[in-house]
Amino acid sequence: MNGTQLSEIEIHRKARIVVSDLAEMPGFDAMMVINQAQSIILRENLAKTPLPAPPVHPFNPNLMRRRHVSMIDADAELKAFIHGLPAYTTIDEITTLCREQFGAVRAPSRSSIGRYLQNLSKRYPKEKESE
Repeated sequence: MNGTQLSEIEIHRKARIVVSDLAEMPGFDAMMVINQAQSIILRENLAKTPLPAPPVHPFNPNLMRRRHVSMIDADAELKAFIHGLPAYTTIDEITTLCREQFGAVRAPSRSSIGRYLQNLSKRYPKEKESE
């Protein structure tokens, strides 16, 4: 790339090409491919360009309150697994499937899954269907 940014239309066109290449894969596999591609892109860009200097704050930034990152948001593979499950899976079923797939230590608790799904529904509310 020559340093210029792509237009919104060009970004959308290229994204559609990537999606069409992944269309034949199951959802979980497609998410894992995308996750791996992001890692490769980040590694290559970090190797080419040095990290920017940390910002200088007129106050202590550690005093600011930060939102806790959920166990599910922090684990890309776990997140992709949950998002790849069929629609209308109960929280108990999700909990059981996560324990089978990732083991009791890595699997989130039932309440953690419930909070995650609740926050997800707040971030992406369903559109009302027209009658």
